[in-house]
Amino acid sequence: MEEKQARLDTETTALSLLDVQKLTTRHQNLTNEVKSRHSRNQPLINAAIEWLQLAEFLKVQSFQLQDEKAYCAA
Repeated sequence: MEEKQARLDTETTALSLLDVQKLTTRHQNLTNEVKSRHSRNQPLINAAIEWLQLAEFLKVQSFQLQDEKAYCAA
C-alpha cells in the first residue's frame, strides 16, 4: 500500500511539474507577444501623441487669438 501511495505521489508531482512547465512556457510566450505588439505599435503611439500635442498647441493659440480680437474690439 505504501508503494502504491509513493507511486501516486510521484506521478502527481510529475504531473504538477509538467503543468508548471506548460504554464511557464505559456507565460513566456504571452510576454513575448506583448513586447512584440508594443514595439510594433510604438510608432503609432508616438504619432498619436504628436497629433495630440499639436492639437493642444493650436487650441491654446486659438484662445490667445480670440482674446486679442476681443481686446482689440473693446
